[in-house]
Amino acid sequence: MADALKTRTEIVPAQTIVRSPRLLTGRETAALQKLLWTTPQFSVRLERKGGIAAHTQLVFSIPIPGELRTLYPAVYQVIFGTKTTDWEMAIARGFWASEFNGKSLKTFVPGVLHRAFKKSVQMWLEKHWGQGDEYKKRIPRENSEYLQHSETKTGPQLSHPAAALWAAKQFRDLPSRIARMRRRFRVEHTGSKTKELKREIEKLFPYDIYVSTLHKLRMSDITPWTVVDPLLRPRQIALTAIECGLLRRGYQINSKKASVRQYIELGNKLLADLARIPKRIS
Repeated sequence: MADALKTRTEIVPAQTIVRSPRLLTGRETAALQKLLWTTPQFSVRLERKGGIAAHTQLVFSIPIPGELRTLYPAVYQVIFGTKTTDWEMAIARGFWASEFNGKSLKTFVPGVLHRAFKKSVQMWLEKHWGQGDEYKKRIPRENSEYLQHSETKTGPQLSHPAAALWAAKQFRDLPSRIARMRRRFRVEHTGSKTKELKREIEKLFPYDIYVSTLHKLRMSDITPWTVVDPLLRPRQIALTAIECGLLRRGYQINSKKASVRQYIELGNKLLADLARIPKRIS
């Protein structure tokens, strides 16, 4: 019998389960929340990937008090031990679900940070022009111009200006190129011409974008030759292709706020404002 017990003990070793001695009450958890909260520390980091600047990180950090680990080690282990994902998910869900003065934090906070970001860029501008007395004289003028042109209006400025820039560059001569291609291929639909037409389409946009575009335009039985359908207009094809391209790049266009045309208009304005910036540092 003793040997059997010994064998069972060796086969089924005891496991240590890390958990709080008991579930915390609401009052205890409220006290824990007070202990864990303090004014966040703010820092800015430039994240690089492969040596290329990728993200400007605005980091808000809440230090974890050492007293929690020393005085309440079991609670500390439950929160910050092997189950940290539970804590991280709860903090994230709390942010997405919270409101301030009736406004969702997920829209209110980015708006406040955008205001701070614009002020930060203005301060960078002042430092940029503060390199000598002659340049310093122009700071009030440049500041005034900056404030005038950085005023936020409704529309795509509030969502994806970089997407607008991309859309404008892609759209530039797209309608005219589509029109020329349609005129060129108003010929007999031979197999060799079909392959050639598909290659020409792929010079304008990926073929799956072409298919998605025509689906959005309610076309059926799509082939390369659908592009020459007289019911379609080159500008209509181009605008819809830009919309599909934006979706491919991860940009969701809210048609209630801004159309693809408005994105292109904003992009053209950005291109004009940035036209004098040199491509290379001399």
